[in-house]
Amino acid sequence: VMKTEAPADIARSISLVKRLDEVRRTTEFANQRAKLRRPPMDLFSRGMADPKSKVALLASDSRFQNWALVVIVLNAVWIGIDEDHNHKGSGIPLVVFDVGEHIFGFCFTFEILIRILAYRKKADFFNDKHLRLWNIFDLCLVVMMIIEIWVLLILDADASTLGSLSVLRLLRLLRITRVFRMVPELGMMVKSMAAAARSVSSTLAIILAL
Repeated sequence: VMKTEAPADIARSISLVKRLDEVRRTTEFANQRAKLRRPPMDLFSRGMADPKSKVALLASDSRFQNWALVVIVLNAVWIGIDEDHNHKGSGIPLVVFDVGEHIFGFCFTFEILIRILAYRKKADFFNDKHLRLWNIFDLCLVVMMIIEIWVLLILDADASTLGSLSVLRLLRLLRITRVFRMVPELGMMVKSMAAAARSVSSTLAIILAL
């Protein structure tokens, strides 16, 4: 009897271990996702917006937030294209790059204004404990973009000044970090890749040491 029951017991034990492992991994995933969960964007639930404000409704709308993310990703791609092809020998009219800069400038200016006006008290834009750092960060990037695209153009700045500010344009790529904040799964993927890279590097170090 023992010989016939032992395999069944082993199979049940293996199945139980697998289920426990699945539960553990699911729990770890949920915990990691909770850590990376986006800050609450709904100003109404936190009493920081006028319930009758259409601007606040727009700022809290997921479609508006998704539009902003799409613009951020497109702008990151555009910066790469601009750096590679914004010269006379590229075959692309330079006015195309100027128009692109103006379009992104208007988009980001519109987005930051909507986010500021969404607050019942405009000073809360800088005091929001959940979004204060992101708000200030995004505002600084928009101000830099406005200076680069429109202020210096109006002041007719020389080429050397514009050339030095082209380095600041690359700082806009930091805005892409908002994507990881809004999509926690991407942040988890990056953390997993970093952990895997550490494991691989440690393994290679051991192999080389041998």
